[in-house]
Amino acid sequence: MGLKEWFVGFGSVAPEEVSTVLALDESGMASAWVKNYGGPEGTGLVQLWIPRDRPVDLTFVRQAAEFGLQ
Repeated sequence: MGLKEWFVGFGSVAPEEVSTVLALDESGMASAWVKNYGGPEGTGLVQLWIPRDRPVDLTFVRQAAEFGLQ
């Protein structure tokens, strides 16, 4: 999805509960992920965490949202 850097997020889930793991936290839980609900590969709910304690470049959110679009 063009994502380059990650950080620990809150509300992580077990990797087997999602379709595609995009990032793992320090405990091996999926902190960023895609959950597919029957649509094309790479579609569904995309969970990304945005840190609140520092300024962040939100380009990665746009890259994820536009992934696969032409």
